[in-house]
Amino acid sequence: MDTQIDSLDDNTQESIEMLRDMEGEIYSTVPANVENLGLEAISLEELGEKLREMTHVIPYGLK
Repeated sequence: MDTQIDSLDDNTQESIEMLRDMEGEIYSTVPANVENLGLEAISLEELGEKLREMTHVIPYGLK
């Protein structure tokens, strides 16, 4: 979320596409991730609001 990601491997890109097919979204607070990887921009405040509304949260971490 708050780490710049240089690139996504094919498996990760497939996972993101599958999640979006299920009407999910991938959020990032890093502008470079939004611009370079097509992730959805979000502020920490907005993230807090969304977390209260969500029924499912799938965390993602770098290896």
